[in-house]
Amino acid sequence: MRIANFDALRGAAILAVMQLHYMAITGGYDFLGLPLTSQAVLNYGWAGVDLFFVLSAYLLTNRLLHVSEKPHSTLSFYQRRARRILPLYLVLLVVGFGLAVVLPVN
Repeated sequence: MRIANFDALRGAAILAVMQLHYMAITGGYDFLGLPLTSQAVLNYGWAGVDLFFVLSAYLLTNRLLHVSEKPHSTLSFYQRRARRILPLYLVLLVVGFGLAVVLPVN
């Protein structure tokens, strides 16, 4: 069950964090001449992380409660999550350690 409004809020949370890292912290808004009042508001992009995790936790818990009425569904829920997350996590580890070996450390 997907809730389009929650997906949109999660997307907005991601964009808030990205603008914080790529524009607010680096001084991109100063360079563009954005008014200080607007810059002050955009500096709250860190709240996007909190919003993203709260919405994600709600959606996961809601799904878990929805399927928990069936026998053995909780186990299958976590198995599906592991099959979805662990392969990407392992790829990230391999690439990260591979880059650490290849790239020089200064």
